[in-house]
Order: sequence, then C-alpha cells, then structure tokens
Amino acid sequence: MKSKSQSSSAQQSKPSLEVLIESLLREATEDFEETPNLKWEWDHYLRLSSLIQKIKERESGRDNQDKQDAIDENARRASELPEFIQWLQRNRADFKKMSIGPVENDCGFGLKATDSLKSGELAFSVPKSIVMSAEKARSSKLSVLVDKDPILCNMQNVLLAMFLLYEKYVNPESFWKPYLRIIPSKFDTVAYYTEAEMALLKISPRAFRESLRMYRHISRQYAYFHTKFKNSTSLASKGLKKIFTYNRYTWAVSAVSTRVNNWPNKHDTLCLVPLLDLCNHGEGEEISTDYNDESESFLCYAGSDFAQESEFKMFYGHRSSIDFLIHNGFVPNNFKDDIYFLELSLGTNAANSARKFSLLRESKMDSRMTFPLAPERLTNARKLFAFIHIFIANEEKLCLYEEENKENLEAVLEQPTVECLKYLHDRLELMKRVADNSIATALRTLCKNLSIDGSQAQEKIEAQYSKVSGNILQLLRNELKLLDMLVHCCKDFKISLQNNALKPPQEDTPSQVANTEIESNPSDNN
Repeated sequence: MKSKSQSSSAQQSKPSLEVLIESLLREATEDFEETPNLKWEWDHYLRLSSLIQKIKERESGRDNQDKQDAIDENARRASELPEFIQWLQRNRADFKKMSIGPVENDCGFGLKATDSLKSGELAFSVPKSIVMSAEKARSSKLSVLVDKDPILCNMQNVLLAMFLLYEKYVNPESFWKPYLRIIPSKFDTVAYYTEAEMALLKISPRAFRESLRMYRHISRQYAYFHTKFKNSTSLASKGLKKIFTYNRYTWAVSAVSTRVNNWPNKHDTLCLVPLLDLCNHGEGEEISTDYNDESESFLCYAGSDFAQESEFKMFYGHRSSIDFLIHNGFVPNNFKDDIYFLELSLGTNAANSARKFSLLRESKMDSRMTFPLAPERLTNARKLFAFIHIFIANEEKLCLYEEENKENLEAVLEQPTVECLKYLHDRLELMKRVADNSIATALRTLCKNLSIDGSQAQEKIEAQYSKVSGNILQLLRNELKLLDMLVHCCKDFKISLQNNALKPPQEDTPSQVANTEIESNPSDNN
C-alpha cells in the first residue's frame, strides 16, 4: 500500500492541466508537412492523442454525467422524445405527415412517413423561432465574446458549437433544452476514433491525412478557448470556464458538423434546424429544403416518392466519401461525387531532370503535384496531361518542347496523346491494385483485432465490425470502385484518340465550300 507521501509525490510528478494544454496547443499548431509523409503524420497523431488522453483524465470529474447519458443512448433519447414532440407542437412546427423514432440499419433516430408522399410534396415545416443560427448566437449572451474573438467572428461552425455548449451546460432555462436533450451524446465522426480505428484509417493515406487535419483543428480550438475562458472576466466566459472540457467541445463540434444546414436563400448563414436534422441521408440530386419569408418557416419537400411507414430521407448534397466520413460519421455506398487525388512527382535522379524541372517551372507546376480526378472530367485534366508529357519526355520530345515559345508550349503540353494516356492508364491500374490490397489488409487487421475466424462467411464477419470499421471499409471500397471507373474511362479515351488518328482527313465537298463562302460574306444577306 502506498504511503501518503508516495501518493503526494506521484501527484506532483504529473503535469498540471494547464501545462498539458500548453503542450497540446504547441503540438496542434506545429507546421503541417506539405509533402505527404505518413510516418510523420502518424507520429504527430500519437503525440496529440497522448496529450488529449491525459487531459481527459484530468477533466473526467466534469464529464461523469455525460458518460452516464451515453450508457444506454437509445433508451435515454426515447425517454426524451415525448417532451421534444410537445415542444415542436407548442412552437407551431407542422409535421403531421411524419413520425419520429428509431430507424433501421443502426442509423439511430429518424423520421418515417405516416402516409405516402409524392416527389416534390411538402413533408413538414419548422418555424424560424426554434432554429439555432449563427445570427442568434451573435445576439445571445455570447455576444461579448463574439465581438472580441476573431475565431467566433469568422467561423460560424465554431460559434454554433459554442452556442450549443452554452445552452446545454450553462443556461439552466434554455429555450432549446428539449432539442438539446434529443441530440446524441456521442458520434461516429473521426474526432471520436480510437487509436486502433485511426490505424485502420491509415490504410487510406489521404483519408487519414484529412482526418488528422480535423483532429488538429479541434485540439487547437479547445486549447485556445480553454486559455481564453480562463483569462476572461465576462459572465459568458465564467460560465463556460466551469463546464468546458475536451470531451464536451468534441461533442459540440461533432453535433454541428453532422447536423448543420445552410439557411436556404441565405447561404452565408449556418444553422441547426430541429426536426430537419433527424432526416438521414438518401441518394438524390437536389437539396429539397427551402425557406418561406411570409410564414418564416423552413420547408422540407420529398426528394422522391415515399411509401407509407417508409423512412423519410433527404439528400445531404454532393460530397465525397472522405467528407462524409469526417463530417457526417458515415459513408454512403456510392462514389459518384468522389474525387481521386493522384500524386505524381519528378525525382532528381530522373533522366534529364534539370531540363524537365525547367519546363515544369515554365508551365507553373512543381516537381511534386496532386491532381484531382473524376471520371466525367478526365478528358479536361489539362495540367495532368502537361505534367505527364514532361515526365515521360525523351530527348527528342524535350528538344521540341524547349524550342516552342511560351505561348504555344502550354497548348502543346496540355493536349492529350495516346502515349500520355497509356502512362496514366498504367498508373491508375497500379493504384487500383494498391487499393484492392488495402481492402484485404483492412479485413485481415479487423479479423485479428476482433479475434474473428476469417473462414466464416463474409456477411457473418462484417456483422461483427463496429460502425466505424464498416465506414472505413466502405470508404476503401468506394475508392476501389472510383479507380476502376477511372481506368475504364482512361482506356476508352485512349482508344478514341487512336481511332481518330487512323481516320483519313476529310476533304471539303463543293456544298461545304459554297456554304463557307456564303458565311464568310455576310453582306450578301442584306
């Protein structure tokens, strides 16, 4: 058994919360490596994660009630549902065509149509009075803070997160209490990922890099506001100082990122719309919300036909799989809005590297470039074609490029050729094999981590994965589908160029010559 002096000594050896927060701020503001470096990024994540874990331990006393709420999330939210519905009705929300409750596929709570709905039909409306907006936050008791703080002034999402914290934990008479109680107590966003889940995400380097950026933002903002509240004398700061923890700030940021909407017809204002934010995502093409100035209400329309008792969903907008993963905490089984970021670099050991570097500079490109690729826009990837032309150029081609004047060089380099597309096709095929191997690696890692018998049927295996693991796997599969589509598009584009090159040039027919002469002499029409 430890003596009192030993316990006291152990306590003194632990760094204080303030020291940990200063260290976190330094680590989170460290320059991010511009050149992708997965080892540095992973080590940086581990340093951040270690500091955050220690901070959470120091703040655990203030987080106890939040942890209790999360024990049986669905039961807690179900118990809060009647009061939330009454609050909506008291404030004139019109949702007679909707019912609220748990939905299938582990999607938490959602909306169901109580009757069949046709595409374009008004589903429900929400009055402006119950919306939490950045405008309302600016005129709330946070106004003194907002006026003097550059982050709260310029970042509406952060302002909304702070507004949520104030109304949930500081204001005992909050008008929005029934709404705040229905919001989940934790999310599947990357801010909540464990070290093992981040290690799994690392299999997709770009997704990991973008997730790490979000992790850094939250860490930096938390450390910044902790210090600000400690040194401020305003009533709002004093109230927030008592309740502010890393876990709570992560909750507020995630609640905003998963539920935020642009105010229709007023796109520079972000807001949280009770009831509307219970709609889960459904595939579509157009956003189906609007705002009516006369009734001062948010309107939500059916984006497609809905059968009676089916889940009512809305299209969240055109986003990539990585954006969905980071900001919404799920990944749809669809890659139509995904972009593949192809990284190409010219090394100093390449043949004629000095001359190629010079051509790249003339073309306003660096020796290391990242090119966003989408199947429908592949034929217009002009900068990519220019980089590849320089990259694969032999002595003869280099001489031709160097002889071109600057005005013509850009046009020559940006023109797709069969040789250029062959290189691109082979490179994409290689990345496709890498993506295929990444999925196999992820599956092996999950089976090992969860002690799953890999010989079972795939459906049985995947039923044992956590929601986060399923999201990461879906992200990797979407990336593979996208690469497969890009490979096919590249191949078709190359064949099209080859076929056009084989066609003999067409001579003008007499009628075409006559038409040309008429068009070139418009005075004849007067």
